[in-house]
Amino acid sequence: MNVETNGSGGASVGPRVHFNARKRMWQANAWVGGKRKTKAVPVNIQDEAAAQTWFDNWYEQSQLEQRRLSNDQVVSTKRKTFRSLSSLWFDLLRARYAGDDPSYNGSKRTLEHYVLTQPIADVDIEGELDIGHCTAWVEWLKTLGKSPLTVRNVVQTLRGFLVDARGKGWVKLRENPLLDPYLKKVMPKRGPIVNVYLDEAQVRTLLTCDSPGTDAIKRVRNLTAIATGMRAGELIGLVWSNVDLDKGLVRVFQQVRPNGPGQFVVRAPKKDSHRTLPLHPTALAALKWWRDNGWKVHTGRDPEPTDPVFCGPNGGWLCGNFPFHLRRDMELAGLSPLFDGEHLFDYHALRKTFATLLEDSGVARNTRDVLMGHGAKGVGDRHYVGKNINRFREAINKMPLPKPEELSWLR
Repeated sequence: MNVETNGSGGASVGPRVHFNARKRMWQANAWVGGKRKTKAVPVNIQDEAAAQTWFDNWYEQSQLEQRRLSNDQVVSTKRKTFRSLSSLWFDLLRARYAGDDPSYNGSKRTLEHYVLTQPIADVDIEGELDIGHCTAWVEWLKTLGKSPLTVRNVVQTLRGFLVDARGKGWVKLRENPLLDPYLKKVMPKRGPIVNVYLDEAQVRTLLTCDSPGTDAIKRVRNLTAIATGMRAGELIGLVWSNVDLDKGLVRVFQQVRPNGPGQFVVRAPKKDSHRTLPLHPTALAALKWWRDNGWKVHTGRDPEPTDPVFCGPNGGWLCGNFPFHLRRDMELAGLSPLFDGEHLFDYHALRKTFATLLEDSGVARNTRDVLMGHGAKGVGDRHYVGKNINRFREAINKMPLPKPEELSWLR
């Protein structure tokens, strides 16, 4: 049994996991770094014993990390630079993003690639760093040909580094120079946001295409994405137990993200946007066909409730280059892979297509927000989804998708 320090020298029994019925996951409260926090167990772990084991392992590791961070925070007479403090920051991120390796790895790669390779990495933060160093670094970033959004994200990463360094007491810095108003003048301007989507005619052309070059799994996946608005990670994480083909419903409770070759992270949907979605009749017919015929051909066996709906040949998680495959499918259907002749279609375009088709069909914005997992403004939509399922189904059925009999590949 774990003993948890309460911050004032006392001790309490625990921590023990408890089940959060609203979020459908196990959680536990723990003291980490002198603060009380709630830690969620990955949603794919449903057994209490397994959840407790996972949490105990995480808790023990976090305590070791906190002790090491405390030991590393001894006042040093060495120059305090981004390079000399980087290992401290990486340790802090590892503890902060425990169980979320992609977030940790992304911040670490950004610092190593865009900061530690430049002169700003060795400038003494307390005695030398000023707005001039920051401006010169941003001007260098702009020469790399990256998009304005990428440049801004890189600057935000280093800005966050300084926020953490000041907050942790690693450096004594009165102001964060990366927040200086002058930097706003040299930052690249964001271009207009382009809403890339398929119109009704393009949707019909893509879904009715029977080219032998398009695999069955891609046909069903594209159709499901357009008919539900699910994010790519949510499609990857969809398992058969969350698809109720008798009631025509799909429950979005998790997403899956790649975490290195053959490794995956299972977590709650973005912004905890758990939701239940009615299936359009065409999507329902396609998923029934995929379960009864296509999936078995794809894997060589019948699906189990815990199997991913859109899986690899071995029945496991599948994360591929979805944007590339979508553009290839569009070309096979005789469609251009460019929106307005200049913007490449990515897989998120199918989610935007879902929203656009609903809007063009006269579906109210609040209903669209609920279906997309953006959250509802009204209490009824937030708490009484079951009562509103018929209204949501009516909205979904308004989308002008081809009828099942128009899809020759379903026969």
